[in-house]
Amino acid sequence: MFQILFQAVSLCSFHTITGFLYIYMQFFTTTPVLIIVSQFAWQFSSGAVGVSYLVFNRTIRNTVLKMMIPKKIRQKFGLHIGVDEHLALEVATACVPVVVPVINSAGGVIKFDNYL
Repeated sequence: MFQILFQAVSLCSFHTITGFLYIYMQFFTTTPVLIIVSQFAWQFSSGAVGVSYLVFNRTIRNTVLKMMIPKKIRQKFGLHIGVDEHLALEVATACVPVVVPVINSAGGVIKFDNYL
């Protein structure tokens, strides 16, 4: 939950700072230094969206790592990203799958090995 909150705050803060700079420049006399700073702030706010998604969003980060690092290297160093690679590793290494069923309060059976 906190990752979503930090992601939203980071995205909004970059755009808010840039917006305040441009509103200030519309109503007051500005120096060339402030114009250059506001241009860099605008560029940074546009690029910070991707950076904050990579930092705070685990699904996007794992997908990018899957695209960037070949599967052979991930297997060599044990960098199994995502449930599908983790389950494939468990199936490949386990002789007999261990299933631990538990009955919940509604009477349904829950298998814990499906959620790893």
